Amino acid sequence: MGCGRNPFISVLISIALFTVSKVAIGSLCPVCLSTYLTCILLLIACHFWRGSDTFGARIRSGMAAVLFSPLILLGLGGPAKAAEARLASLSLLLVLSTTLFLPDFLFVQFIKERGELRKSELAQQAVANWRSAEPVTFDFKEEGLEKDHSKGPDQALIAVAEFSDFECPSCRIFYFMLEPLLEEYAGKVRLTLLNYPLDKSCNPGIHGDFHKSACLAAFATRCAGEQGEFWKMADYIFKMEELDAPEASLEEVRAALLHGAEALNLDRQAFDECLQSGRHAAKIASDIELGNRLGVKGTPSLWINGRKVEVLTIQGLRSIFDEILKAKPTN
Repeated sequence: MGCGRNPFISVLISIALFTVSKVAIGSLCPVCLSTYLTCILLLIACHFWRGSDTFGARIRSGMAAVLFSPLILLGLGGPAKAAEARLASLSLLLVLSTTLFLPDFLFVQFIKERGELRKSELAQQAVANWRSAEPVTFDFKEEGLEKDHSKGPDQALIAVAEFSDFECPSCRIFYFMLEPLLEEYAGKVRLTLLNYPLDKSCNPGIHGDFHKSACLAAFATRCAGEQGEFWKMADYIFKMEELDAPEASLEEVRAALLHGAEALNLDRQAFDECLQSGRHAAKIASDIELGNRLGVKGTPSLWINGRKVEVLTIQGLRSIFDEILKAKPTN
């Protein structure tokens, strides 16, 4: 039974797809790799599998070989079909084994190891980029309307300054992604949250209708800060459905913020009065101006010990934290 040119064509296609995955996409699929290998193994099998040349004859012969293979394995088939049946069984076994078992093996032995190596390389690159960044000094205020809200020890070895927008989906994701890392390095990290709302109502650098409630949310956290609950309000706001709904009006967001003040046991009247007064406008404008001077182009933007972090990944941040602690060990 001849195999024709189909196996050879399938191998050429497999090589082309492998090249696309490796060069253009930059990642390899374990199932795809097993399929490529199956095509190669079948081509090798077909090299030794000779017979009829017509397509119909190949189909009939192949079907017969597959049907006879159980009989041959039981010792019941005729000798004329034995060779073809054995080869059909071998081909079927190759297909099943590479399709069912090889993907997991390749993932564990190749893809996963490559992925871990890539993560390690990116983490090392994050440290190198951070070290090469131009250092800046933050002059945080401890009290009054200009107070900067921080959490963590005053003398922490790791000082993190984050420019954030409470209506920014990426900021929301990063905020809760960062929380476990701060807990992991508890007592060693101090986080200061600075406002950079992408909202034209308080940010002169924004000219279109982008985040319509980000300025109001920034005011809300600072008003809650007057009652000592800046971080609880920040947690609440980042979980608010209204800020995740583009159709929500400013009035609906304000109502949700007032409800949040009650839920956090704040003095609602004092909180509302603070929102209406706008007395934190100067501080929010100061944060925005500082962000502009430092080259903030979007949120979240992060500085660690005065050096900007270009790519925000947990592994990269952990590596930077470890680098700082290694240089300044604690007793």
